[in-house]
Amino acid sequence: MPPPGAQFASFNNGYPPPNGGHYAYPGPGVTNAQPIPHQPMQHASVGTLKKGVGYFGQDRIVTTWVDQDEAEAFDKTPLERFAQNALEDSTFRVDYLFMQLPRPGYTTLGAQIPGIKKPYEPFTIGGGTAEVLTTGQIELTDVSGIQGTFTTPLTFATFEFSAFLMEQASDTGTVPNLVSGGSHFAVTPVTVNHASTFLLPAVYDTSYTAHYTSDIWGGRANAIINYPMPGEGVELRPLFGARFVRVHDHMLQEGVSTNAGGFSSHISSDAINNVYGPNAGFTLELDHRSFTIGVRPELMVGVNHYRNRVETETVLGPTDPRSGDELDETDFAAVGELALYGKVRLNDYISLYAAYTNLWLFRVQRADDIINYDTVGVGGIAVASNFQVQQSSRDMRIHGITVGGVITWK
Repeated sequence: MPPPGAQFASFNNGYPPPNGGHYAYPGPGVTNAQPIPHQPMQHASVGTLKKGVGYFGQDRIVTTWVDQDEAEAFDKTPLERFAQNALEDSTFRVDYLFMQLPRPGYTTLGAQIPGIKKPYEPFTIGGGTAEVLTTGQIELTDVSGIQGTFTTPLTFATFEFSAFLMEQASDTGTVPNLVSGGSHFAVTPVTVNHASTFLLPAVYDTSYTAHYTSDIWGGRANAIINYPMPGEGVELRPLFGARFVRVHDHMLQEGVSTNAGGFSSHISSDAINNVYGPNAGFTLELDHRSFTIGVRPELMVGVNHYRNRVETETVLGPTDPRSGDELDETDFAAVGELALYGKVRLNDYISLYAAYTNLWLFRVQRADDIINYDTVGVGGIAVASNFQVQQSSRDMRIHGITVGGVITWK
């Protein structure tokens, strides 16, 4: 990029000047430049040049004075100048998320046993005692994540594009006090032919566990209407756009038994939620030259396109075949968010950001309560597992702290 000051300028009229002199050239498009007697050529400087006037010297170079902005313009293409104007005052923010996820619930992993209100506590069966595992042991807390947000201001609104990704949350529940060949068992109660009859078809004396995982990510795009009189003070700005959130829960139950010659069982359940729809809300901010504090409520009302799947293998014993069932549906859903945030400006380019965020997901499917524990029976005896998917909506609340940094393009 040429420096501000003396720059090359085109000169073709009457070239070269007579008698070794030089022309005083007013600028492009002027043809009546006047010859001046020969004078020694001096180096161009602020003192020898006037802005917008070209000077031709003995070295046959015409120079003219330009300021800083004009000098920079020499080095930019039209596309670069357009991008600079479009990105001016745009921001990019990167946040670290530290969130608390809700546990799956206190779901009993099996069919209901008549007459036993607390099957997760030991009860008597033939040959000893038994209990049913629940998801009450499972905790999905202290989950980290990352979020990126890009904003660009236009004439009537600031456009915002944001996406987040949480690390996989996981935990495992287990039935305690199981010993191979012992008299305390884990059981999975089942029904027969969708009837109220229940059975304890298999008992597990070695181990029984439920491993639960949850993956959450999403994004949104909003237009935040510009305040009519920007500046310091309180600003209320409505916003509208769209949001998408994906929640994928998976649970794997595994039991190991020394009965019937020894076998292990597997019950896998998946609940994949795709929640999306239009989004609306507002930002209420107290803006100061050094800091900003604000509150931002948002509500998305849309749909949840979910897919639930259950697969089983050797649940009733070593000869029980593998089976599965799947449900693909679309249902009403909503997402609400409330953020309390603050921003401190370190300089014109860098700011620090912190927030406390609550995110509510309404009517989502979770992997622990979508299983219908049923079997195919003959004469009241279960002969094959026939676990099926059932619809069971639940609400989720995700909350935690967000900290990050903001870079502003100038």
